[in-house]
Amino acid sequence: MLNNREKVKTLRGIIFFIFANFRFVRLGGLEIFRGGKKLSKAFVSIFIFLVFLTGFAQETHNLEIIWQKTSPDSVFYFGRCIASGDVNGDGFSDIMIVGDSVIESPPHSDSCYRGRCWIFFGGPNFDTIPDIRLNNLQKLTFFDLHSGDINGDGFDDVILGACNNAGAFGEVLVFLGAGIMDTICDYKIRGPHSGSGFGGAIGSGDVNGDNYNDLIVGACGAAPMPGGWLMGQVYIYFGDPNFDTIPDVILNGGHEGDDECFGCTVGGGGDVNSDGFEDVIIGAYQ
Repeated sequence: MLNNREKVKTLRGIIFFIFANFRFVRLGGLEIFRGGKKLSKAFVSIFIFLVFLTGFAQETHNLEIIWQKTSPDSVFYFGRCIASGDVNGDGFSDIMIVGDSVIESPPHSDSCYRGRCWIFFGGPNFDTIPDIRLNNLQKLTFFDLHSGDINGDGFDDVILGACNNAGAFGEVLVFLGAGIMDTICDYKIRGPHSGSGFGGAIGSGDVNGDNYNDLIVGACGAAPMPGGWLMGQVYIYFGDPNFDTIPDVILNGGHEGDDECFGCTVGGGGDVNSDGFEDVIIGAYQ
């Protein structure tokens, strides 16, 4: 049941495992390496390798590149985030790639970028021509990308996190998958306040055991406290055929006087304690 929350002693510099009954357990360590160096032109390629593994013995494998896509012109940070999921329900995994387009001058300033998401449908004749383009998604710098079926209709949905959107409140944009998917945003979830970092990390998992994927959103700058330190929060939205934008669970992190960036990374961690509920993993580096 999702009604208990028990904190135990906090250890710094390690990962937070939050089980579906909200008992905090810390196992092992987590190092987070953050990118973000700006390039004059990001001619980045996405590679897919066909991998054959024949055993667990130490071997050298030559991986065959079966698909490659190079950044289109005037696109920066192509491949900053990638995800896969069957958004059109044809039984083949589709690939989603995010990048920024320069739409105004001067270049290399955050205000000149507009996010784009390209979706490439999987299939026997998989090619490098995008089947769907989600364009002009406002200022989508410093964001995350995820896919999962949050409304239980059998189609994976495209979920974009943009922590600089909406006057820096941050937003999560949900595009529902379908047999014929459109480019209209179906759900837009806004962060609690400016600078909250809402949408900087997103994930999904069935944390309440109802067979629907639940949406997990990190907001590492949320809940500023007296004295100027940031608690950080994680928001969970239960999946449902009538999915809505009201959080069902809000998890608070941080310790008085500390800025731990609680919620800087989130993910569905599988059922690590075998209680029948998928668990939530939250990163908090300091």
